[in-house]
Amino acid sequence: SRHASLAWRFVAWALAAGGESVRAAAMEAFDRSLAETDVIAGTPAGVDAATWRAFGFLTANDQHAALAMARREVLRPCAAALLGDAS
Repeated sequence: SRHASLAWRFVAWALAAGGESVRAAAMEAFDRSLAETDVIAGTPAGVDAATWRAFGFLTANDQHAALAMARREVLRPCAAALLGDAS
């Protein structure tokens, strides 16, 4: 979490110091990363999803759901606040 916090502070500093060109690059990077479709490995053939989860693994559907929630509830609001954007 400290590494993530440092990264967000660095981007905030870069935006303040770099002006409009840095802001445009940051917006493009956020837009691209938030729109990416992740390539996620599925549950191995022949393995029951409940058993897979019982050993602490996420199924492909679980992984997609977790990534979607992280983008929606964490990354988008943080990016919007950082960029001063209402999106």
